[in-house]
Amino acid sequence: MQTQTTSDQHSSSPYQDLRGRTAVVTGGSSGIGAATATLLRELGARVAVIDISPADRGDLWVDADVTDPHAIGDAFTRIADSLGPASVLVNNAGIAPPGRFEDLTPEDWDRTLAVNLSSVYLCTRSALPQLRSLGGGTVINVSSIAGRHRSLTASAAYAAAKGGVIALTRQLAPELAGDRIRVNCVCPGLVDTRIMQQNVDEQRRADLVGTVPLGRMAAPVEIASCIAFLASEVSSYLTGSIVDANGGIV
Repeated sequence: MQTQTTSDQHSSSPYQDLRGRTAVVTGGSSGIGAATATLLRELGARVAVIDISPADRGDLWVDADVTDPHAIGDAFTRIADSLGPASVLVNNAGIAPPGRFEDLTPEDWDRTLAVNLSSVYLCTRSALPQLRSLGGGTVINVSSIAGRHRSLTASAAYAAAKGGVIALTRQLAPELAGDRIRVNCVCPGLVDTRIMQQNVDEQRRADLVGTVPLGRMAAPVEIASCIAFLASEVSSYLTGSIVDANGGIV
């Protein structure tokens, strides 16, 4: 009796097999985005990263501002020409400036909503013709526990934007289901990223970890694993789902 090797098992699993697909990850130069780009590529996808910072985790880096409609349109044209039309879109780009509401300027508000929410609209709109040309695909939006409950480390603008990402996900899912395009959302809790380290001092981080039932922050790859699941055919009956990845915070 022939024994199946680990690599054989991986190659036969639809979760592990993203070969032949082009995946686009926004904000893929660091944190959750970088971990996602790395994992999707390991699972066989051709990966394009859209980010204003250089990225070395994918097959193609496109230097584009996710708040600029023309730049995003050009980015998706370049991606299709270089790697093929996108079948997976991960809307991950985001900023998380800290601060209390009374210190939030109109400029800060507008910028935070543009990067965290409007970019989801712009990138999905630009990806849609490519997804349709392939007969379907999947969009994964990265929201936050801030959109579910409240922000623990960033401003009210961040919470509002991430709440909007959840609402947009729920609206798009039924609208695009007829095109065989699934739209889902991941809501990370506390994740050990550079933004977390910048926004919260060591004592505050320790206090926050004390509120997590699992007793620790997530590693970026743990959130990337949720995204990879939603990108795969294992999740083929999921659309409009909001996946909480927060270590048990309720």
